[in-house]
Amino acid sequence: MPDGVPYEVRSSALHGRGLFATRAIRKGQLIGEAEGVRTRRDGPHVLWLIDDDGGEEGWRLTNAMRYVNHDTPANAHFEGLDLVAVADIPEGAEITFDYGTLLEEEVAFDDGGRSSEEATRDDELSAGALE
Repeated sequence: MPDGVPYEVRSSALHGRGLFATRAIRKGQLIGEAEGVRTRRDGPHVLWLIDDDGGEEGWRLTNAMRYVNHDTPANAHFEGLDLVAVADIPEGAEITFDYGTLLEEEVAFDDGGRSSEEATRDDELSAGALE
């Protein structure tokens, strides 16, 4: 774990693996920055953001931020690709994000019959075309 990083990935009671605070994090504090590849396809570890023009922008996350699980009320949210605490988070607590109404709707995932590895490779190859 890099120096200064206030989180670690470990087993979660919410879902699989999760992101947990390794020290107290204050409301308003930057927790970390998501890294990934732009995508047009939904799927595991895809973060959907609203861009400056009001359009949707998908990011297939590739770093530890992909393990932020859904919960309400959440204790963090994304401001662009930055994950920021919206409440004080005690050491040892799971860092969570409210995915919003997408969980309440049926979402069809169009993976074209490809494995997640193939979809990730295709997204990496086409990333330059989306910029």
